[in-house]
Amino acid sequence: MNSKLTKVLLLVLGLLAMTFISQAAQPQLLGTPVKVSENRGRMAVDIDGKPFIAAFAYDHYKNGSRNSLLLINPLNGETTQYWYPKKDAANGDLFHMLRANNGCLYLTLGNEFVEFNLNQRAWTFHAPIDGMAMSFTQAPDGKVYFGTYPKSTLWEFDPATRELREVGRLDDTEKYPSFLGADKFGWVYAGIGTARNNLVAMNAQTGERVQLADEATRNVGSGVVYLGQDGNIYGRAFGSSKSPLLLLQNGKATPVDAANVHFNVRNDIHFQSVLTDFPNGAKLLGVDLGSKRASFIDKDGKRHDVTFDYQTNGAMISSLTLGNDGNIYGSTNHPMHLWKYDPMKSTFTDYGGIPEVGGGNFPNLVAWNNKIVGATYPHGTAYIFDPSLPWTNGIGDNPNPKQIGDYTDDVLARPRVALLLNDGHTAIFSGFSGYGRTGGGMVFYDLQTNTAKVLSSEELLPGHSTIALRQLPNGLLAGGTSIEAPGGGHLLATKSVIYLMDPKTQKVLSQTEIGSDIYSLEVLSNGYVVGVTRDSHLFIFDPNTKKVLLNKDVKSSGGTLNAGQSLIRDKQGNVYLVLYSSISEVAPDGKITKLTDLPEGATSGTTILNGELYYASSSFLWKYALPK
Repeated sequence: MNSKLTKVLLLVLGLLAMTFISQAAQPQLLGTPVKVSENRGRMAVDIDGKPFIAAFAYDHYKNGSRNSLLLINPLNGETTQYWYPKKDAANGDLFHMLRANNGCLYLTLGNEFVEFNLNQRAWTFHAPIDGMAMSFTQAPDGKVYFGTYPKSTLWEFDPATRELREVGRLDDTEKYPSFLGADKFGWVYAGIGTARNNLVAMNAQTGERVQLADEATRNVGSGVVYLGQDGNIYGRAFGSSKSPLLLLQNGKATPVDAANVHFNVRNDIHFQSVLTDFPNGAKLLGVDLGSKRASFIDKDGKRHDVTFDYQTNGAMISSLTLGNDGNIYGSTNHPMHLWKYDPMKSTFTDYGGIPEVGGGNFPNLVAWNNKIVGATYPHGTAYIFDPSLPWTNGIGDNPNPKQIGDYTDDVLARPRVALLLNDGHTAIFSGFSGYGRTGGGMVFYDLQTNTAKVLSSEELLPGHSTIALRQLPNGLLAGGTSIEAPGGGHLLATKSVIYLMDPKTQKVLSQTEIGSDIYSLEVLSNGYVVGVTRDSHLFIFDPNTKKVLLNKDVKSSGGTLNAGQSLIRDKQGNVYLVLYSSISEVAPDGKITKLTDLPEGATSGTTILNGELYYASSSFLWKYALPK
């Protein structure tokens, strides 16, 4: 064989080998574990004198939030799905919606105000605004008002003139204008929170703002506004029956006897709520997007039960972990369902949700003794799930999952960490505290004795929340913090820290400033700790000298996954970095070797089984075969 032919054959064989390797190394789509959308709000509406159900369905499109409107005929289940601006597009989050008396629905999708005309069955107005509506109300003159997060801006829309305008800012620092009411004198009232409750009046014409809450008594919480059956507006500076009830009129607040006041049913609803009363007297009993069933009682008292259908990309995956039985377990959010993937059979099991958790999730999970353990958002409640027993939605005499801890808002309302210590029976949960608060606590839970040691933020690191945690070979804990307050609290620190803690004494031994929030940590084979920050900076930390040895920008490889999920170590001690756009290997000296680009951006994860790394892209589960 001549040399020229030999070179050609070698080139062909090389190309074939490269093609084979390239194909073998491509991430593989496994499927959607939970094929349902979340109820964002349900309303009994009337179209041409006939009852309909308006249900807002929430899913994702290419890692962006997407909401659609379902108009369901409660007599036969016939359903039409309305997309905005189109089906194949994300449109942002939806929190509050109004059924106005002009036959229109009003809401915000992301940073856009929209109107849906029920009679025309079409989106008939849209305009950009400065945030997401947290509350709506309709004034006696027909004008629509809404307050936005995060700037607490009051907006006005006139359905007659089609004019949308910004009225003014309801509060200079608080972010949640959660309640609104408008009187006949041209004043709008807002109940605001969450770090410091407030109750304000604003003149819709002039923008004049009057604070009705006593500045000296403001605290964590929110003001509340009510609509009275007598047509007046009422409010409380603090959302408790112990707070005096006030008549809100012409920009002023007057104390009244609560026993003599009756509140009206509002025509606006918060996220996941339901407006049950049809204009003709019929009653909506329920709408479940999971089971796709609806029921109502018509105006003559007859009950109707129907099934319906709709299109969805499924619920977004929050977390996943490897069970002791070799299956992959995970949680979705909005709605929260627990699910299982069997790698041997390539099948999914959707267990369902937990009513107490609702639209929340298990931000991270761990396996212990053939069970799955984790703490949940939004209440910090911890559960243990036994896959060998029937799933009961966490209810009944023998609940499965079973509650093992319920932690207060000032300790753990938004968990991020779930870590099983090397002793094999202590689980640690940590994360953010509740609305209006800053700094989160930590829970050491002994799964053998069912006892817990709870640390507040003040006992741990004031102003910080631990959102990444790993145990070192010497038994010490390395924790990474966030300084953010996602529930509307006021920041108390300026930079995140990586700290060392003794798990036996629960005392912090050292702190080293990093800067941006530390989103993930892992232990390298040489004992160093590698971390990645929220803004995609990778750093190497020496726990012996307490010094940062390296800090590099890895933004070109994508953003981080959910807290605690971007770094993972296999049984051989190899550490992998999973970012939105790629999977890489991190050497002990910090050298990064990209293994693959991702066809769809990674959003959560991660676990490794039999040399394959599992991760999620929005509502879809993927796996990638790691190089051997």
